[in-house]
Amino acid sequence: GYPLQYHWLSFAWEATLKSNRDLAPFAISGIAAPAIVYFAIISLAYYLARRLSNNAFAPPATVAVISMMCAGPIPLFRALNPYSFSYNFSLIFIFAIIILLLDIDRRYSLIGVVAFGIFVFVAIGSKLSNAAGIAAGLLALVVAALSGRFNFQKVFTFCCVAVSAAALFWLFAYRASGATSQTNIRVDFGEIFIQKANYSWSSSNSVLILGFISVGIATLYPLTGFLLRSPQTGASRRIVNCFAISGGLSLLVFAVFLADDLESSSYLLCAGLAILIPFSISNLFNGAEKQRPSSPTAVLLAVLVGLVSAYVWRTLYEELDANELSTQTRQSLILVIPMLVSIAFALLALLILRRARFAIVAFAITMISSSAGSFIANAGSFYSAGVASRSGSTEIAEPIIGSNEYRELLSWVKDHSANQEIVATNRQCLEVRSNPKECLALWSLTSAITGRQNLVEGLYPPNSESQNK
Repeated sequence: GYPLQYHWLSFAWEATLKSNRDLAPFAISGIAAPAIVYFAIISLAYYLARRLSNNAFAPPATVAVISMMCAGPIPLFRALNPYSFSYNFSLIFIFAIIILLLDIDRRYSLIGVVAFGIFVFVAIGSKLSNAAGIAAGLLALVVAALSGRFNFQKVFTFCCVAVSAAALFWLFAYRASGATSQTNIRVDFGEIFIQKANYSWSSSNSVLILGFISVGIATLYPLTGFLLRSPQTGASRRIVNCFAISGGLSLLVFAVFLADDLESSSYLLCAGLAILIPFSISNLFNGAEKQRPSSPTAVLLAVLVGLVSAYVWRTLYEELDANELSTQTRQSLILVIPMLVSIAFALLALLILRRARFAIVAFAITMISSSAGSFIANAGSFYSAGVASRSGSTEIAEPIIGSNEYRELLSWVKDHSANQEIVATNRQCLEVRSNPKECLALWSLTSAITGRQNLVEGLYPPNSESQNK
């Protein structure tokens, strides 16, 4: 009897799984659900890459880059988001839409059209920002169909279905329920770099321009596979290329020009990268097959150079002193280290092998490897920065493990409640603090001790104030 709510499509299946299997909510939300969603994403990414390329290395390379790319202190250069279950869940249906379009000629039927509508409905219902990419991709298909490249009737049908799915979601999630969005989206060029890349509007124009260019270049590292020209493809492949590449690039552009206080534009950028990476890597392998066989040693060396450049990138960034005036300038130069290393390696390959096309391949492999290598380079610092791994701190333990009274209360709740019951709490971190020990544990302490699902945890959202009544 409850109205459909935004994000309901991401989390309803968790409740269904809990009800059918009588499992603890904590086990579902904290363990099973993330594992299932990540497995589904990498499986679909693997299958998509296999369909896009006949090279046996393209699918595992795609999975490696999507699952491993990150940049330590700058949470921009990644396709998956460790803090947003709804975003990751929506990627399942984004990939499903792309795979469905691959078979638009062979499987154009009522079932396929209905499936497309369902995928669009859930993709938008799980993360509203996906609507921008889907709309941009379909608009590109319409323009191409009007020019005679594709069958206009098929493209028009899919557009009508997508519009209907989006309208139905808006009707049920917002109009019928009376809900209002808390997001205040505005046109604000470059705000994402301020929010996520450690820059400040108070810096000089030259520093900001250098910084925005450097971050923009670093964001495109995993997309350098598009530098190679792929062999001609069939009609279905051209349709999915037009939809995915147009939609993915549009999301990257929207991320730079749109912003809100909740920093939601990062979802636009992450989704754009997730869509484009399988096509970039498949294009790299398809284009490389057109040249003479490459030396395995040279390819392996390109991968190793990319991994080393990622490690150097992380090491130098970690040594930045936040109190120095030149910090942001140095940060900008550090971000382009993988590109400079890749250019040097490509020139070396050109001088030694005298093959311009392989030099481009070497450049792309090195750049893409640095994207995946960013996780390997940062893995050690991620562990050492974790609250549980720190030692010798003079900070009191109570902010982490809670007071004796609070832990006794949570233990009592666990002993006197059923697994299916929900705990309501306004325990929160009132301000951002430099020491994670003072704040981080407050987000999960209640659920960790009680093993119960929490109605409110961490920062107390404004729309939850009605729960006090």
